[in-house]
Amino acid sequence: MHLKALRQASLIEYPGCVADVVFVGGCNFRCPFCYNVDLVLRPEDLDDLQVPELLQELGQRRGFIDGVVITGGEPGLQTDLCDFLSSLKRLDLAVKLDTNGSMPDVLEQCLEQHLVDYVAMDVKTGLSHYAQAAGRPVDVERIRRSIALLLASDVEHEFRTTVVTPLVGLEDIAEILE
Repeated sequence: MHLKALRQASLIEYPGCVADVVFVGGCNFRCPFCYNVDLVLRPEDLDDLQVPELLQELGQRRGFIDGVVITGGEPGLQTDLCDFLSSLKRLDLAVKLDTNGSMPDVLEQCLEQHLVDYVAMDVKTGLSHYAQAAGRPVDVERIRRSIALLLASDVEHEFRTTVVTPLVGLEDIAEILE
């Protein structure tokens, strides 16, 4: 895992929970409005947190925190994401995953293995011009599949859109709602 930062005790990142937030490095999108630019464009310039030490710290904070949010960057790019989420579940912490939805196979694995308790998926804009908001070509069928997986699951979830004109307009919101 390329874990790059830990923010302790957020009251807003995981609805109904006090949660520590773990940021991973790397993303397959280049959204022009991204606020985590260093995580996306220069993750190699940021030191990796050591997983055993981080897990120990999170375990010691259990009771003060209810859960952990895994965000980024795009967590689905981490080849050992499921192993890390499994470690968090063994600590008896609720797990929220933030994703851009581009890795439906990884999302499906997380859902099937009951590794997540909550998923927040960013829907960048209407699917008809997704590449503009994502900053590169995107297979929108993968986005559709992630949406369908979440809608069919019993895991709490939300879909989020950052409204940035001219990338997201009223017609895009209507398309997203469909």
